[in-house]
This record gives sequence, C-alpha cells and structure tokens, in this order.
Amino acid sequence: TANDITTSHYTAYNFVPKNLWQQFQRVANVYFLLIGMLQLDVFFPGLSPTHWSTTIAPLAFVLSINAAKEAYDDYFRHRSDAAVNATPCVRILRPKNPPRDDAAPT
Repeated sequence: TANDITTSHYTAYNFVPKNLWQQFQRVANVYFLLIGMLQLDVFFPGLSPTHWSTTIAPLAFVLSINAAKEAYDDYFRHRSDAAVNATPCVRILRPKNPPRDDAAPT
C-alpha cells in the first residue's frame, strides 16, 4: 500500500549498479581502479612493471566483500520492513459532524 515503510536500499534489479555507484564514491576504490586501468597495457604499453591483476584482484575482492555485506544487511532490512508493514494499526478518524464549542449544554 501507499503507507508502507521502506528502509531497504536495494532491490534485486538495482543492486549491482546502485552498489557499484556507492562503492566508487570512496576515493580509495576510484584510486585503485585508475591504477589498475593504467596497468592494463592498453593505454600505455610497458608502463607498469607488474601485472594488472595485482591491483584489480584486491579491488575486486574488497568490492565483492562489501557487496556481500550490503546484500546481507539489506536482506534483513527487507524482512524488518515486511514485519513492520504486516503489523496491524489503529486508525483514528475524525467524526463527520463534530460537536461545536458554542453549543454548550445548559
């Protein structure tokens, strides 16, 4: 319904792009991505003395661990949202014709 509580960040459809966007908001992740791109030998052949995997593998490991943690946390947010939204509530309605203050009993 329109009055549901949603504290979760992701859905199954937007998890990968949204999570990668949040991951690359961190300067360290962007730095390691740029260094890994420089080591690809596509842009500047012979620039790097090491293989590109020595930078990309740790970055991929950190990104995947953080993504797994976010997925785990968001799963429990979805469960908590479902529990809260399934809780019955009491609606307090205003009467259609409320008594007027100037019509005080005598």
